[in-house]
Formats: sequence, structure tokens, C-alpha cells
Amino acid sequence: MALWASFPANGVVDTAERVDGLELHFYKGIAVRAQRVVMFHFFLGIRVASQLAAREAIFLIRGPYIEVLTGRRDTLAASKERADEQLPKADISVDELIKIFGQKNIISAHTLGVGHCRNFENRLRPRADPAISPSHAFVLKTIYSGPSVSDIAFATNDATATSFDNRYFIDTLNGRGLLKIDSDISRDPRTLSHVVRFGISLEQLFERFSYGFSKLSNYKALVGDVGKIRRDSRFSN
Repeated sequence: MALWASFPANGVVDTAERVDGLELHFYKGIAVRAQRVVMFHFFLGIRVASQLAAREAIFLIRGPYIEVLTGRRDTLAASKERADEQLPKADISVDELIKIFGQKNIISAHTLGVGHCRNFENRLRPRADPAISPSHAFVLKTIYSGPSVSDIAFATNDATATSFDNRYFIDTLNGRGLLKIDSDISRDPRTLSHVVRFGISLEQLFERFSYGFSKLSNYKALVGDVGKIRRDSRFSN
């Protein structure tokens, strides 16, 4: 799984941004498991399970604690295919990345996780992508032995794949980007300054990520009489 960290495309953080119909629930406890928090809020009738689960997961891997606005309603229908279509592909270009997230006034990059070999094998064969450092290319070739392991073997996005930190940005600047987009954002002048900034300052990464998380979780939120309350959030009533 890869988590997408987001930050404002215009570089401005609006800490006072709010969405009409949603409110701030000041739940401050630290849960041992994210599920406990989700079930606690579900019991209270606070409908925002996926955002709360994501928030707790981020915090439990030493990421920032993010206040989540509650009160959103469920959609009338859901589509896995439609959701997948809105997720950036592994071979996305910087132009496409900016276009997709620019519509929401944010841009993004990985922060932790792994990638299966099928997502980066074309960077190794027949010759290694020159954007990858020789030492890192050697490591990746050791992991990817051939097409038979494309969907089985995987490599980490950065050297600290289970911790929410800024190592990803440091790695990409030093030729250790896993996906092509990882290497591209460390060279494209439109994104390079952000990569450098986050590689230097974990505090700035946390600040901008928190902003992006809140903005995405509130994007086109259903409130008031729009949508419905599902008996089981996984299925339509």
C-alpha cells in the first residue's frame, strides 16, 4: 500500500478552511488499533469511518495527528472501478499528476509502502533507467529476477517503508526512486522545490500533509439531506 502525501499547489496553507455541514470532533485519545477508534465513533453515530481509520493508521506509524471533520453522509451508490480510475497509476507522468490533483488545488507523492515489480520492471530491463543510481538498480534487479515474480515480489518505496517520515524525499533526490514518477518529481522544476523542502524539513511535510489530508477527505463531502446513512458502510442499503 502506498499513502499519498498532499500539499497545496499554490504553497498556501489555509488553517481556517472549513466545510459547511461538517464539524470538528475533538477526539484526542490514542488508540492501540485504528479499528477501536472507528468502532467508537460508529457507536456514537459519527459517520466518517474511513477518514478516522486513515488518521489513526498515520498516527500509529509516527505521522502527524490530524483532526477529522465529521458529519458527512454516504453515497447512494459506490463503484470500485470508479474509485480505481481516480487513483494515480504507477506510470503516471508529472503532467498527469499535476492535472489530476491540480483540480483539487494539491499535488502529491508517496510517503511509505511498497511497490510490486510489475510497476517498475520496465525501469530495469533491458537497461537500467539512468535516473536510478547504480547501487539501487543492483538492489532492484536482485529483487526482480524475471517476469514470473512481477506480481509476487516487491520493493519498498524508501528505506523506512513502515515509518511516516521524509526519507522518501531524501531517497528520490539521491537516485533511489522506485517508480518513474518518483524520479521524475525530483527532477521536474515544477515539483523539485517541494521534494527538496520536504527532504530537509519533516515538520513542513507534516504540516502540508495534514492540510492535504483534510482537503481530500472533505472534497465533495455529502452533508445535510444529500446522500444517506448506510446500515453497513461497505454496502448500499
